[in-house]
Amino acid sequence: MKNLIFEFINYLKTRRIKKTVSYLSSISNGNFSFLDIGARGGIVTSDKNFLFFKNFLNFYSVGIEPDPEECERIKHEYNEVYPIAVSDKKTTTALYITKNPACASLFEPNEKIYHYSRKKDDLRVIKKININVDRVDNILDNKEFDFIKTDVQGATYEVLMGTGKILDNAFGCYLDVYFEDAYRNIKKFDLVDSYLRSKGFRIISLLPVFPDGFMWQANMTYIRIPNYVDRSIFIKLFTIASITNNQSLQGYLFRVYGKVLNSIEYSNLLKVSNINKKYLKMKSEIKWSHSDWRGIQS
Repeated sequence: MKNLIFEFINYLKTRRIKKTVSYLSSISNGNFSFLDIGARGGIVTSDKNFLFFKNFLNFYSVGIEPDPEECERIKHEYNEVYPIAVSDKKTTTALYITKNPACASLFEPNEKIYHYSRKKDDLRVIKKININVDRVDNILDNKEFDFIKTDVQGATYEVLMGTGKILDNAFGCYLDVYFEDAYRNIKKFDLVDSYLRSKGFRIISLLPVFPDGFMWQANMTYIRIPNYVDRSIFIKLFTIASITNNQSLQGYLFRVYGKVLNSIEYSNLLKVSNINKKYLKMKSEIKWSHSDWRGIQS
C-alpha cells in the first residue's frame, strides 16, 4: 500500500513538472540548450525529468562521451556527439577502465574505500590505457548552453575548469560530486562548490548516494541568477526550478521577477505549476538581494 501511495505522489509530481515545462516552452522563443558531459546512457540517465527539456521547440543538445561505441549508440539523442574525454587542459593522460564501464575514470579507483563496498566489482580496474583529453571550450569553441550536466567519476572540478566562458554563460548545472576518495586524488565537493559559488551559482537540490550507508557522492543541481532577468531568462530559470521540483525557488522567481510576464502568462503559469501558496509570500525577515543571491529560504 505504501508503495502505491508513493508511486501515485511521484506520478502527480512528474505530471506537474511536465505541464509546467510544456507551458513555459509554449510561451518562450523555443530555445533551450543542454550540454551533457559524460553522456553514457543518454539524456535521461541521470534524471528522467531532463527529458522535459525536449519540449522546447528549438531544443539543442550536445553530448561528450569518451567511449566511441557508446557515442554511436546514443548519437540519435543529441544534435552533436563528441567521442572524447575532457579535463582542464589538452594533454595525454591515463583512463582507468573498470568492470562497470560507467565507473571508468581519469582517476584510479581507491581500493581502500571500495574494498568492502557492494560496488567493489563495479570499480575493479580491468585495463589502463592512455588517451587524449581536451578542454570543453576548445572542443565547442565557447558555444553557449543554458544547462550543463556532468557525470565524470571524480573529474568534475577539472571538467568545470575547462569549460571557460561556457560555464559563465550557463544558468544551471547538474553535477556528480564526491565526499569520499572513491577515486584517488580527486577534488571533492568543497572545491567544486567553492568554484561554482565564485561564478555565482548556488545549490538548489541534492540527491545523495549511499552505497554502504554513508554518503560517497551526490548529484547536485546549481542555478545562477544573473543581475538582469528578462522574460527569456525568467522562463529558463523557472524551467530549471521546475525540473528539480523546487517550489521554494519557483516562488522566489515569481515574487521577484514575475512582472516580466504579462498578466495572462503569470496567471496560467501559477495555475499549472501549482505552487504552495506559502512560497509566494515574502517573509519580512528575509532580505533578498538581486546582485548577491544567497539561495532559497523556505
